Amino acid sequence: MTRHARVVAIAAASLILGALSVVPATSHAAEPDPVATYEDRVGVPLTIHRTPDGDADFIAAEDDAAQPLGASVATDRAAHTHLDRAGEALGTDDLDLREQETSSAVGGGSVTRFEQYVDGLPVLGGEVVVGLDEERGLTSAATSLSDATSAEDASISRTRAAAAAKAVVVKAHQDASVDAADLDVEDQGVWLYDDQLVRGPQVGTASVRRLSVTDGAAIRETVLVDATTGRVLLRVDEIAHADRRICDWNNTKASGTQECGATSGKVVRREGDPPSGLDEADAAYDIIGATSEMYDELGVDLTELLGWTSGGEKAITANMRYCDPDVTCSAASPYANAYWNGQEFFAGGRMGSDDVIAHELTHGVVERSSDLFYWFESGAINESMADVMGEILDHRYATAGDRPNDWRIGEDTRLGALRDLADPTRHGQPDRMTSPLWEADENSLYADNGGVHTNSGVGNKAAYLISQGGSFNGRTLTGIDGDDPTLQKTATLYLHAIQHLVSGSQYADLSRTLASSCTTLAITGTAGFTTADCAQVRLATEAAEMATSPTKAGASRPADAPSTCPAGSVDKAAMTTPALSGGSLWTKAPSANIPANDRDGNGSDFGWNPDPSLGEPSSSGLTTRAFTVPPGKRTYVRFSHWYLFEWEPAGAGVPARYYDGGEVRLVIDGKATAIPASAWVNGPKQKLRLDDPAKPLTGFGGDSNGWTASRVDLSAFAGKTVQFQWVVRGDAYGSFYGWFVDELELYSCTPRTIAGTAAPKITGTKRVGHTLTASKGSWSPAATSVRYQWLRNGTAITGATGSTYKLTGADHARRIQVRVTATVSSWPAATPGVRTSAATGAVSAGTLTSAAPKITGTRKVGRLLTATRGTWKPSGIAFSYQWLRNGKVIKGATGKTYRLVKADRGDRIRVRVTGRKAGYQTKVRTSVATGAIR
Repeated sequence: MTRHARVVAIAAASLILGALSVVPATSHAAEPDPVATYEDRVGVPLTIHRTPDGDADFIAAEDDAAQPLGASVATDRAAHTHLDRAGEALGTDDLDLREQETSSAVGGGSVTRFEQYVDGLPVLGGEVVVGLDEERGLTSAATSLSDATSAEDASISRTRAAAAAKAVVVKAHQDASVDAADLDVEDQGVWLYDDQLVRGPQVGTASVRRLSVTDGAAIRETVLVDATTGRVLLRVDEIAHADRRICDWNNTKASGTQECGATSGKVVRREGDPPSGLDEADAAYDIIGATSEMYDELGVDLTELLGWTSGGEKAITANMRYCDPDVTCSAASPYANAYWNGQEFFAGGRMGSDDVIAHELTHGVVERSSDLFYWFESGAINESMADVMGEILDHRYATAGDRPNDWRIGEDTRLGALRDLADPTRHGQPDRMTSPLWEADENSLYADNGGVHTNSGVGNKAAYLISQGGSFNGRTLTGIDGDDPTLQKTATLYLHAIQHLVSGSQYADLSRTLASSCTTLAITGTAGFTTADCAQVRLATEAAEMATSPTKAGASRPADAPSTCPAGSVDKAAMTTPALSGGSLWTKAPSANIPANDRDGNGSDFGWNPDPSLGEPSSSGLTTRAFTVPPGKRTYVRFSHWYLFEWEPAGAGVPARYYDGGEVRLVIDGKATAIPASAWVNGPKQKLRLDDPAKPLTGFGGDSNGWTASRVDLSAFAGKTVQFQWVVRGDAYGSFYGWFVDELELYSCTPRTIAGTAAPKITGTKRVGHTLTASKGSWSPAATSVRYQWLRNGTAITGATGSTYKLTGADHARRIQVRVTATVSSWPAATPGVRTSAATGAVSAGTLTSAAPKITGTRKVGRLLTATRGTWKPSGIAFSYQWLRNGKVIKGATGKTYRLVKADRGDRIRVRVTGRKAGYQTKVRTSVATGAIR
């Protein structure tokens, strides 16, 4: 069956817009220790960093270069000799390492790069970098190596891999309406992918086809396609956004060939030409010249390094007032970006400032040397290096409004300042590794390749401190550049570091490399470096905390859900783990085309990301046998899982899109039942679009970024017989990888009960109409919240759930109690405590309040008298009337009004009002007598 691709989608890298572990050196009992043996043999002090297995992955001479071979020895041969001598210490003696290039290092000496091969395949990120001084002595050696010993044969054709790569790039740029016909694919061969070297899908090692997909301008992406399954493992945007060749696009949307070739009609100025009269084109020409001069002073021929040959002419090429074919641009609203596409520089209108152009050209320098992987920390270092060199050029190349204390990037562009090396926090960037501004980029689903444009702030702050000094994070530094406006020392140091980093370098590696580079430069006396300068370099990297892992929440996967009884419960009891059965897309891993990606070493269950366009079902479940959730217990299902489903990150105002994903649910009596969000630890949170984006399904979507453990509380289903089910779901077409499930555990816990140490009490007058108040009682542990329920003769009174209760007529002659239910926030799994107060005595009848009635009307036979009873309380009282003649009852006169008769002449009239209400004492009030009736 043809399988599709796994992709980590990444937004375009531009100006605007994982991880090697750092392990301290440890002692080793085995004798002899090859690292110690090597250090003794070379006889000079060394800085050494070890891997967890004891090999050295970084060696640097502290004072004098190690074992100089003499200037007459060829640099590449000397590098091989030193690698052989240090091979056992570096763990490289049995590896297939092949020289890639040897180049001159800043300040003299050389840098030789070796690439690791396994079973004849180059290893992605597998490198050794050897630095030598002029006398061919070792100044440094850095490694990034795979432990793999074999690689699978490629069974996926170039054609099929290219089609998968094109398809995923087209889908990633669907909002820009990119067509596959616009893309060119370059097959860069079969490589070995190792997730220990590249922070990406944690599938161990895999043979991958490496393809470069480009439209010749704004799209340049590396796509890794699994060479045995055809699924995409990774998609990385490589846009790192002098003979000179300048093209001008006049803010007109580009179409067709978008290159500034030697014969392009867009060329407005070549090397040696007079000014074109186009301000932005001429400014770019001058800035590229100044950048070339800066690098030339540092020993780098920028044209030779970055120049693009077209029509026999090699030149640093710039496209000014460029307008991407997928956007609408004009002179009033030009393209708001700038980038380096690996061959040419592109800038929208009013975006080609000095620091921006130098920034983008430095991306080219990085690409041609250390080739820092544009992903997470190595990508942030890539961005920082470009910012640093761009800002150094800004300080060297004077333009209107420049100030020596201005360290902003892009302040002269139409967008204004984008970053600030002196204070990265002004633009939301971290200035140290533990800063709360560190961007984990997981919540935005790697929209910025792991926060490369944000986390570059750490490197930028360190560079500013190195150059200018100052007080920061408890350290006071003296800048190495002093009063030098050209910032020559910092420029030299950073280019030397760029040349000696490996592609997967992390900030901890950068701190070591900066220190080593400074030491080498001080030994040779290059640019006036001294050991005192190197002390300041070390202080700066310490102030920026480069050797510390980020502490920002979300910078890594969430902590595993616990496999213990939660607070408030005890006596964890394992239940029989139910057997699993899977649908057509589920299988046991490892198996054919599925790596041994498991957590406990005993294999795992794997479900493919469905792709109906391949004839697969749109969903497929992995289901447990039925089991009964025990009553009276807290019951939990815990499992580990790793997943990558088809998705696209947020970008350009478009939210993240989760096309496919995984759902976890219960099946009860054959009916699927959703699990409430409150039952989860590390539960699903993505909205899966599937085939109806208007009605998304909550599930696990995107990339889990490795293994994590989740837990579900099934206590709400106590007494029911259920099946637990994982379901992979996909939309109509396209797929990434799938879902690994492992370490399934079913267990129960006995809840503690919150103890009532003193019953609640009732205070207040036990009479209808009066209010009673309840105390909450005493609890162990102390209650953090309580609920009240008032009872009448033992039966709950509807709505009476407050700490006070006003007695009503229904309570007359009844006895009242209050029941208090207590919970403790620190014991979430405990059974709430319940205590009921003692009953009150019988509730007495209430007392009505009243006013004396009055009689109105004319005191004359035949006229009508009216009784006014006045105000009585409470409401709901029933009233009756009785009229009196000279104090005696008038038969039949029981209404609110009374018409005077002849018998009343000469007598006096009164009215008696009687009020009655259930639960209250009856009350009688009589009016005063009228005057004599006429």
